[in-house]
Amino acid sequence: MTPPEMLVTGAHGTIGSALIAQLQRRGIGARAGVRTMPDAPIDGVIRYVPFDFAQPDVMHAALHGVSLLFLLRPNTTDAVMYARAALTAAHTADVRHVVRLSAYSEPNEIHNPHRAIDQMIIESGMTYTLLQPVPFMQNFATAFGATIRAQSALYEPLGDARVSDIDARDIARTAAAVLSDPTAHASQAYHLTGPDALSDHDIARILTEVTGRTIQYVNIPDEAARTSLSGIGLPAPVVEVVMGLYALMRAGKREAVTQHIEAITGQPATSFAEFARDQGRGECSKSGSSRLRRTFRWAIHAPTTPVYSRTSSWASCTSCTESGSQSVRVCHQRTTIGQRAGIGRSGLGIHQ
Repeated sequence: MTPPEMLVTGAHGTIGSALIAQLQRRGIGARAGVRTMPDAPIDGVIRYVPFDFAQPDVMHAALHGVSLLFLLRPNTTDAVMYARAALTAAHTADVRHVVRLSAYSEPNEIHNPHRAIDQMIIESGMTYTLLQPVPFMQNFATAFGATIRAQSALYEPLGDARVSDIDARDIARTAAAVLSDPTAHASQAYHLTGPDALSDHDIARILTEVTGRTIQYVNIPDEAARTSLSGIGLPAPVVEVVMGLYALMRAGKREAVTQHIEAITGQPATSFAEFARDQGRGECSKSGSSRLRRTFRWAIHAPTTPVYSRTSSWASCTSCTESGSQSVRVCHQRTTIGQRAGIGRSGLGIHQ
């Protein structure tokens, strides 16, 4: 049987690039949709094509002849609109199956944009598979990496809540397996998690063991987190969405652990300890993606004394790295709190 013509959107992103690497490893041909074309448009079994959610003509050209679509929409406040446009283009192109990278949410989270997009796909008439992961372990290396390195501290308003964070590499492996045999996963929604539900106390303990130095978890108050989010220019309604996600996590709504990754891929989900060791070595085992081959280390690049300020230092500093000075503050958190929820200057997501 001839394999379906496949398009992967977001192919230069964290998950998209790891997925492309997985498809190459399996010898599965695909079009890789990107906004900026690489110098070499063909890489083995992968062919890069222009794709832009804001340009219908570009989307239609990329989707021509495609029957299997991996939909990873951009992390912006226009996410629902872009997803609707992509689904319209997919329907016009006679796409048969949509595999979407979504995010886990519960039925009563009616204002979660991922739920709205998932519902559009379910009602589209196309066959679908929904991948619904919890927050990524990678947040601790990227979003929270600055204060872990500079201050040996992890700041979040999470209390003692446990979250079953997932390694993004496992999502890519799962997506590749689903795209390899989409019929076997038709009309399924998979809640994807890591193998354990850990508190930030547990995370700090594991990082302490991996780095050989004491990493402290600092449970910050909600108002400090709100100030942090406002400090990066997020509008008040978006700030409340992020704070709502933290409230859900504190209420145990992201604590459940599932076995879908192992059931689909045949390999267990990556533990946080394994993830942390890989980060320390700068490795990208299981993915093959250069995007996930972190140059990040858990090394110290600034004073190790945790400094927490409830003052306006949340909103301003010169560089966040004034060595040897008490002015090394947690203004790093102006961005890191938002990134935990997938929210940056570009707009609203949930955690991607």
